[in-house]
Amino acid sequence: MKTINTIKNQTVFDVAVQHYGAVDMFVKVIELNPHLKNDYSAAIEAGVPFENDVLDLSYPVMEGTEIIIETAMVNIKIAQELKDKEVISFNKNILEL
Repeated sequence: MKTINTIKNQTVFDVAVQHYGAVDMFVKVIELNPHLKNDYSAAIEAGVPFENDVLDLSYPVMEGTEIIIETAMVNIKIAQELKDKEVISFNKNILEL
């Protein structure tokens, strides 16, 4: 196991890809980290309604959140390729469409 910290605009899917090497590992991210909360600042700026007490996978996780990663389940080859890259898929501009 290791602990990582989320970066600005990083979703649960991004964490799964960057640290496990597979998007479908988002389930493991959520399972190991029931404390996850969304950053709804982009929704607030765009006037988009949201449910604050539900983890919404389309929004980023709060920046700086500590997340546990189960290293035994990491795809080493892909994780190595992404090691020095930031994986961020959230784009707040889509909220304004």
